[in-house]
Amino acid sequence: MDSMFVIHGLLHKAQPYLPRRSSFAAYLVALALTALALFARLTMAPVDAGLQYVTFFPAVTLAVVICGFGPGLMVTFIGVALAIYFFVPPYYSFAVIDLKSSFWSSLFFMADGLIVCLSIEAMHRYHLKYLAELAEAKVSSARMAALNQALRDSEAFSRSVFDSRAEQVAVLNAYGVIMDVNDAWRQFADENGAPDDAQTGVGLNYLEVCKAALGQADNVGSVKAATGIEAVLCGVRNEFNLEYPCHSPTTERWFNMRVTPLQGTLRGAVVAHENITSRKAMEKTLLHHAAIVESSEDAIIGKSLDGLITSWNRGAEKLFGYCSDEAVGKHAFLMIPQAYQEEERKVLEQVRNGIALTHYQTVSMRKDGTLIDISVTLSPLRDASGNVVGASKIARDITEQKRVEQELRIAATAFEAQEGMIVTDANNIILRVNQAFSLHTGYTAQEATGQHVRLLKSGRHGPTFYADMWKIIHHTGFWQGEIWNRRKNGDVYPEWLTITAVKSLTGDVTHYVGTHTDITTRKAAEDEIKHLAFYDPLTRLPNRRLLMDRLQHALSTSSRMEREGALMFIDLDNFKTLNDTLGHDAGDLLLQQVAQRLCTCVREGDTVARQGGDEFVVILETLSENTEDAVTQADSVGMKILDTLGQPYQLAGHMYFCTPSIGVTLFGRRETSAENLLKEADKAMYLAKSAGRNTMRFFSTYVSS
Repeated sequence: MDSMFVIHGLLHKAQPYLPRRSSFAAYLVALALTALALFARLTMAPVDAGLQYVTFFPAVTLAVVICGFGPGLMVTFIGVALAIYFFVPPYYSFAVIDLKSSFWSSLFFMADGLIVCLSIEAMHRYHLKYLAELAEAKVSSARMAALNQALRDSEAFSRSVFDSRAEQVAVLNAYGVIMDVNDAWRQFADENGAPDDAQTGVGLNYLEVCKAALGQADNVGSVKAATGIEAVLCGVRNEFNLEYPCHSPTTERWFNMRVTPLQGTLRGAVVAHENITSRKAMEKTLLHHAAIVESSEDAIIGKSLDGLITSWNRGAEKLFGYCSDEAVGKHAFLMIPQAYQEEERKVLEQVRNGIALTHYQTVSMRKDGTLIDISVTLSPLRDASGNVVGASKIARDITEQKRVEQELRIAATAFEAQEGMIVTDANNIILRVNQAFSLHTGYTAQEATGQHVRLLKSGRHGPTFYADMWKIIHHTGFWQGEIWNRRKNGDVYPEWLTITAVKSLTGDVTHYVGTHTDITTRKAAEDEIKHLAFYDPLTRLPNRRLLMDRLQHALSTSSRMEREGALMFIDLDNFKTLNDTLGHDAGDLLLQQVAQRLCTCVREGDTVARQGGDEFVVILETLSENTEDAVTQADSVGMKILDTLGQPYQLAGHMYFCTPSIGVTLFGRRETSAENLLKEADKAMYLAKSAGRNTMRFFSTYVSS
């Protein structure tokens, strides 16, 4: 059987070169095989040799194998006829001597031939079926391989999509056990210090994790999370969302948990945690800005480039009388009188061009028709691309302000006023003064009336000053400025003088009205402000601003004189403890006493300044030309400061001990800046702190720490 399959296999391979089975060509080939078999028999043995039927068995077999069942059967019948004709006595004749013997022999041969034909044909058909099934199996295998590859590609694609999601995603089974997590989940676990065996979370029951958090301070979110996940797993809900805080020790964080059912036949859920910290911060900022806008007393209005109102705050409701529903969607002409509508069109055109208008004054109209004066700031609103998409209008009611300004203008030419007032004729002869003038100058109304205004001349200003002043008055009708005048008792004092020319209907000057404001107090305040700008108000020592100026001066002096100088950075040890225990008042007393003691430790030409807080700086100028001697001198001053500041302090009934840490750096022989010197001294001070406090260290450029 196996050999037949081999033969069929070989014939199958040779099929392109053989005739089609049972075709006309196949029958011709079968006849040829029969003739070949007869020729071989006649050649190899005489006709009376016997075994006549064996001659044709190979032809039958080959015919049925090569040409098919029909040709094989044909060869069988032809073989019987030829065997009788050629090999049965009387030979070469169909006249058979022993008919019975020949009949049975021929019958057995035909039966054997039929069996051979049927068997080979059956095997041939079985082989063809086998080949078809084999081909189908190969196709099925190829399809299965393709399906497996597609499945692997799909799994790889799904995993890529799964891991590419920014949210932390976990897949739960029907019991809440984590089956898989994405890379973001693992990264979040790693960043938050999860143990190596718990970073993936696979195998953990997420419901139990949520329930385990119930004992923590914020357990409301854990309860909601566990309940929502169970509802999705049970099919009660199709989706569950929960925003919850998850703050780290250094950062405020917010997340949104979204739970959805697992699609397909497998029951479970997908849990995704999205970081919404930026969105929450933006919402907080927007709410803050909205609260500011709503709480503003000013009217804050949003407008489109067509002039339509898009937003309307409470300040606008209060100012114009329209509620938000009445104003939003309407044109801004709603609150603009007709006479000012053209102005509004021009303003909007400027906004379209990206131009902002600040504090321009105009007139608007309330709901009841009342006209009001307003000050408006109009700014263009831009989108993310920088295109102007609208305008923001801030309006403030200045009706009262305008009224006050008008009254002030009237008061400026009125006689009775809070400031010193003087009225002269066109030749500067005093006609009248008010009580405030008398209080300021010491001259009574009777003493001043009829006198020339030079009565008050102090002598501090030259002729050019007065010539310029009157030139401005004659040109503009107005002058104001600071001037020094003399009182009746001879005191010279500063005042702010305003002179206004009063003109007739024809434009001729008839009078001058002068307003005198004694600014002695203001000048003193300016001097005090100047002192505050350069001195520390608590210790009365130079502040950082003056310190930097003096340090720069010391650098220049040392470089010019080729002498060394020293900069000491002094920090009080444990000063915060004093503030925390005895309070800031005690701390202020200590700082004042430290300042006083420091001043006793240095020469008159040296500088003691307060850097800020509990930090002081000392500048020692004109030390020795020799660096080692300068170090010795600075060390001596430093030891004196350590000893002086280490003595006990009396702070409101409390005895307190305080020690300093001192950092020192030298200057004069090298190019450096004031800022660098402070940094060097500060570093040396921290070396002193590190050495246990109450000590002094030099910057390593000069002396090794």
